[in-house]
Amino acid sequence: NALRMSVWSDYYTDDYYAAILERDHLAHCIDSLRQSIMCHSDITPLVLQWDDKMQKSRHRANMPHTCRDFDKIRDWAMKRAIAQMKYEGNWMDPDLHVDGVKIQEP
Repeated sequence: NALRMSVWSDYYTDDYYAAILERDHLAHCIDSLRQSIMCHSDITPLVLQWDDKMQKSRHRANMPHTCRDFDKIRDWAMKRAIAQMKYEGNWMDPDLHVDGVKIQEP
């Protein structure tokens, strides 16, 4: 979502979004996508078909793909999640300290 928001940064202008749109965060998002593509590449062929009307080859986008069951994966992950991370909006242990400094949500 951070990458999408960065493309439309003129819309996401208030301070709430500033940390989300930081360069390091976006670099992390891009690297996560890179790793996912490299580890789970789709080998469905890209098929070109001649278009007489346009007099050029065009990509056929209707090729069948085999997809993973995202809901099943999410359910599996949620069953194994740390209890405090199972609930949206509660991403941080309220008693978390690093080197004696209490970490607070923004």
